[in-house]
Amino acid sequence: MLVSYAIRSKDGRIIDGESHEIPLPPASNMKIPSTYYAYKILGKERTLKTLFRIDQEFLNIYGDPLFLFSKGEFESLLSDYLGDLKFVYYDKNMLWDEKYHPDWMIGDKEYCYGAPVEPYTIDENCIGGYHKGEHSTGSLLEREFKLIRKESKNTNSKDGNYSIISREIKLKDVISHILSISCNFSAELLLRYSSQQENDEKTWIGAANNVSKFLINMGLDSSQFEIRDGSGLSRTNLFTASELSNLMFKIFTYDREFVYYLPGPGKGTLSNRLDDIKDYEIYAKTGTIRYISSLTGVSLSRELAFSFIAYGKEPTEKREEAID
Repeated sequence: MLVSYAIRSKDGRIIDGESHEIPLPPASNMKIPSTYYAYKILGKERTLKTLFRIDQEFLNIYGDPLFLFSKGEFESLLSDYLGDLKFVYYDKNMLWDEKYHPDWMIGDKEYCYGAPVEPYTIDENCIGGYHKGEHSTGSLLEREFKLIRKESKNTNSKDGNYSIISREIKLKDVISHILSISCNFSAELLLRYSSQQENDEKTWIGAANNVSKFLINMGLDSSQFEIRDGSGLSRTNLFTASELSNLMFKIFTYDREFVYYLPGPGKGTLSNRLDDIKDYEIYAKTGTIRYISSLTGVSLSRELAFSFIAYGKEPTEKREEAID
């Protein structure tokens, strides 16, 4: 097993490390740069607002994407209209051609839902066949409520009798959800939407390039990383432990509020780990794909930034034990 790691002091120096210049897939530690990019591009106080326009049998959904939106919430929100709805159409600017990243492997389906990434759907588009990694088309919202997708509505109500309902969620809550439970769908949706908001680039390649430029502008070394997606599912994402720890050092130093979106002691994906060093006040992101485990974060009480990436065929538990 190879364990690559770097630990930085409060002045940014690497005070301990090994093999930290070797680029390795960071797994879900990729969610740190992708969500931090969204945090800065969209603005930390941003509220994401989606609008539902109900006009007779037509439902028009537009505005910001739907994050953490359940079937039950949809039923409650539109309870007065569900019986009449037959058709749905969307904001054309939010219709994305790419729904699956070409790097995602069916062999990694145990680490993800395999759901098509679309802006407007329910339950993260991942119920039923999606859990099995089946590549289906169409939004789960359409399937569950038997709505037919239309390019657009041909006519408006002659009497102007329509209703508009809004649904809001804070960006902070979306980021906390992604980092706490390591949500792949929301990470990809947030990455592509943030990129679209920055410069209308909504492909995965374009969004990844935007994050790379963002990190370079922060002072990171472009030779130390390669970005392909926002969740870390792509095995062609690469990061050195040195540069991931550098990113965490910069966030810890200049934007400390973001640190608290990471799982803390006993929380999220850290709920059963690092119990013996709680006094270190660690906030960190875990990561796991086949043969890779990672942990990147900070120790508040020791004022340290760190990144560990373990590579090997050993069981996940063994790699995590080596990191811990």
